Amino acid sequence: MTSIERTAYPRFKRLMSAREMHVFFTLKREEIDWARERTRSEDHLLALALALKCYQKLGYFPKASEVPETVVEHVRGALELPEGTRPHYESANTYRAFREVGRAVATVQLLKFISDPSLRRRVTAATNKAESFNNFTGWLAFCNGGMIAENDPVEQEKAVKLTSLLANCVIFHTTLDLMEVVRELQGEGWQITGEDLAAISPYLTDHIMRFGTYATTELTARPDAFDPHLDVDFDVEEPEPAAA
Repeated sequence: MTSIERTAYPRFKRLMSAREMHVFFTLKREEIDWARERTRSEDHLLALALALKCYQKLGYFPKASEVPETVVEHVRGALELPEGTRPHYESANTYRAFREVGRAVATVQLLKFISDPSLRRRVTAATNKAESFNNFTGWLAFCNGGMIAENDPVEQEKAVKLTSLLANCVIFHTTLDLMEVVRELQGEGWQITGEDLAAISPYLTDHIMRFGTYATTELTARPDAFDPHLDVDFDVEEPEPAAA
């Protein structure tokens, strides 16, 4: 169960994976151009870029002291700024305006989250799925604690995409194995429902040998075509909330 601090009022994680850093805090070219057009110094550029990416990730503008140094370094590297550049607003009023807007947005979101049970279920389910995938990719990328040593954004992007590709391949293989087990159970007379399958995770690790033997001689072998169909009714209705 994801805590309310991670959903309605998210905060920075104490340790962020390389994939999370790349996905949430890597600036797009149009974002860099937008920030450069609106700033007159490198420290103000860094401050505006940090505010932009933090708001996109958290939904509000955090205090400067709350932004992890790893995030500052990542954004600074994406902007290709000198190592000693620190975020600084040219006007204290700018920071205060960002802070108050962020507080208002976060308060509205928190109230919606508290008052709407359906929203809580959707947010929690979506957050848990994302966290499960991130944990799975972190488990696969076990070398160097999952950290990317390269400061080059291009190399970082390649590492993240290749790790995601590996994770998707393993998930696909695990899903095929699960489908085969479901067909065997149905053949034995078991009734399998969509609700049963909803409780099964594709992020299993017990059957994976990360330090095992890898048969590269079979890389050119063409696999058999897989059957994507399962004779299961997936139309599971969401239970109605109990009357007050």
